[in-house]
Amino acid sequence: MFTDEELIWWNRRGLIPGPKQTEMQFAAKIELIEGLELDKIVSKQVFALTSRLFDIVPDWLSVIHRRKGLAFWEGAVTWLDPRPEGYRLAAIQVREELNRSFLSRYYPEDEVLAHEIVHAVRSDFDEVAFEEILAYQTSQKRWRRYLGPLLQQPRETQLFLALLLFSVLVQWLSFVYLLPSWCSFALGLPWLVLVFGCVRLYKNQRLFQRCLKNLGGRQESLAIALRLTDAEICLFAKSSWHEIREYVEREKGKTLRWRMLFAAYFKE
Repeated sequence: MFTDEELIWWNRRGLIPGPKQTEMQFAAKIELIEGLELDKIVSKQVFALTSRLFDIVPDWLSVIHRRKGLAFWEGAVTWLDPRPEGYRLAAIQVREELNRSFLSRYYPEDEVLAHEIVHAVRSDFDEVAFEEILAYQTSQKRWRRYLGPLLQQPRETQLFLALLLFSVLVQWLSFVYLLPSWCSFALGLPWLVLVFGCVRLYKNQRLFQRCLKNLGGRQESLAIALRLTDAEICLFAKSSWHEIREYVEREKGKTLRWRMLFAAYFKE
């Protein structure tokens, strides 16, 4: 069994058990990571940012600089390798020319890496509602922190781009051929995706900010939120600090993740 000191140590290094992960599964993941020889090229500036925001310094992460395998709109991606032992191993791939392109003015490589680190340390979480909201907290610009998570998953981006391309094609064909009137509906399809994304984003951002506030507005609030499930963020958004403490007291004896969170942030 892990001691509280060991749990605090792994928590600080960004090795966080998943919501359903057992102590045996977590121990197997640690054993594998400690035995791997991987490319760990992360600047001190990146770790300074992730430490300040989320209380993590994941010096075990593998970072690969390579273009192959990335979509044209992706500057970086986190790859997850599911293991039969019940955990996922994460690795980050960064577009090799990212820091030399004009995009680096708007998306510095350090910021992109910190964004992907959030996904990597949550590799054993199957939660999507607040994942991008958490990851975009690494952005320097306030508007990007708010609007960045508009589309939550890669397939949503792919859908939007496909509908946008289809819309442009229909519009071009309308200049050449006489199309049925229903084809004009295609022009609004990309906007439907954006409207849906905006409504969902507004709701989730409100819940997320209320959760941080109800956690006491403390320096550790964002760090705690990084380690929560979607259901817990929604619950804490509607709970008082006293109710949150009661929840923590109940859960700390049930899961390894809450034992870790209690030891790191709630133990008095």
